[in-house]
Amino acid sequence: AAMPRGLALRWLLLAACIGVCTCEQLPCSRIPDAACGRDVVDAAVHVFARTLRDLQTRDYFRYFPVNLEAECPFWEDDFQCTIDSGLAGGCTICECEEGEVPDAFLKGESAHGWVSQSVSDTSAARTEKLSQLDRSVVEPSWVSHGEDHGPLTVVNLLKNPERFTGYSGEPARRVWSSIHDENCFGSGSADACFEKRVFYRLMSGLQSSITTHIAREYFYPSTSSFAPNVGLFLRAVAAHEERLDNLYFAFLVTLRAVTRARDALLEEDFGGGSAAEDAAARALVLRLTTSSLGAAAAPGDGAGDEEAAAEQCRRGFDESALFQVPGDDTYGGAGAQEKLELKEELRAKFLNVSRIMDCVGCEKCRLWGKLQVLGLGTAVRILLTPPEELSGALERREVVALVNTLAQLARSLEFAAEVAAGGGAAAPGAWLWEGRAWGPGDGGGPLWRAGCSAAGAVAALAVAVAGFRIVRKPRRRT
Repeated sequence: AAMPRGLALRWLLLAACIGVCTCEQLPCSRIPDAACGRDVVDAAVHVFARTLRDLQTRDYFRYFPVNLEAECPFWEDDFQCTIDSGLAGGCTICECEEGEVPDAFLKGESAHGWVSQSVSDTSAARTEKLSQLDRSVVEPSWVSHGEDHGPLTVVNLLKNPERFTGYSGEPARRVWSSIHDENCFGSGSADACFEKRVFYRLMSGLQSSITTHIAREYFYPSTSSFAPNVGLFLRAVAAHEERLDNLYFAFLVTLRAVTRARDALLEEDFGGGSAAEDAAARALVLRLTTSSLGAAAAPGDGAGDEEAAAEQCRRGFDESALFQVPGDDTYGGAGAQEKLELKEELRAKFLNVSRIMDCVGCEKCRLWGKLQVLGLGTAVRILLTPPEELSGALERREVVALVNTLAQLARSLEFAAEVAAGGGAAAPGAWLWEGRAWGPGDGGGPLWRAGCSAAGAVAALAVAVAGFRIVRKPRRRT
């Protein structure tokens, strides 16, 4: 006997509900406060990541001086890492061996990363140049002065990659809570002024990138090896639209700063006495900051499309919008005063964050935290300084931090793209080991919604077809 029409209609109603509940619109590609969308960044990030990986292998960019012994000014730091340092590196830094670092990269290092207060490592020409800059922007108080008090350790970044160390729990949460709760201007909502949103989003993007690197190289005790933990990335980053947006945003802001500072970067001696090393690094910096469209590639082919997207990303943040306040003028009016106050407040935020990084109880985490805060701070300083005044204004450790920060952000976006494409395969059992990898209870990020939408569309279509056939099925004659 045929199914009653009333029951068949219920089947159709069920199909409609499945379609409505699962086939929701996917997230928009637009990145708030940026001039290009996620799709553009996704198309270009591999171009930048390849060049940045090559740059990170050059001597100039892989050796970074840092003070790892500065005391936490806010609380008694507690060293808590769960990985045995002899087994997988853990939290311990692998220091450079004697004679490993070229002498040229050991000379003239200032104690901290903005503008040196000492005159021993600055020429008269550089001092005169710095005196012409906006002192409210380049004063060294943008970062912690703790670097002045204590020995600097030169670290080979290639031997100390950013990855899971076992540093977690309350100590790690306290650091990030302090950054967000005590140093953010507000909630990061859309009604905050642009400058405050920029700071908030840079700090959020930094946290998203650090978390992504932890997930990308997660340590599994059962195999004593590192492998991706896709579930961790999905839950901690991809399930939250704002965190993912802020990761993209931090990349675009940093890339814009690197592009804007191209001429100043090319003034550096990248070779440390080696002409070949200098030429190789210089070529990579040019490739990173200059479009190759019109040379070998043309829009329409694969390489041309990537390069077109890369050039759009280089203009992905409009720094001219910073500190544009009503009534702004060059004669000290109310607008100029408000602009100065905003800059002072922004500088104070970076200072506080750099001090908080001294409270990280894991050496390797502290290294990458301090490097990337310096990198983001340098990016903001570059964006606030007229390009013609950047000549001679950057110190080596600022340049190293800036480029390595961009490289880490690019690598995070690459991993996100791999996961979205179904790659980034985890070690056996990784999804179950971390618990449920994804689900509606996790907040429903883009990957989950895409999967649900696809599955829901198929299910809705199948149920609808079945119901339609039931309704149309002729009654059997007796």
